[in-house]
Amino acid sequence: MMQSRDPKRKIFLIATEESGDRLGSALMKVLRQRLGDGVQFVGVGGRTMARESDLEKRVSDATPEQLSAIFKKWIDPASIAYFKAGDFKKAAAK
Repeated sequence: MMQSRDPKRKIFLIATEESGDRLGSALMKVLRQRLGDGVQFVGVGGRTMARESDLEKRVSDATPEQLSAIFKKWIDPASIAYFKAGDFKKAAAK
């Protein structure tokens, strides 16, 4: 009988000192951006790797009301800069 395979890639990381923790955290961030839910991390790391691992879950579990409260607490709308880039003449011609 053939067993179904878990589509997630399980990646085991071990960081035994601070610089390895930072590098592991950066690797986790890039892999999560590229693979999304298709990756799972297990292993031993420090605070930075733990924070990276927990961040995605905390953000995805937040309600719209919680996100709005966070935005109001930490973001000053007057300090946000908006930029548009592109070929606007070409877009207007369409």
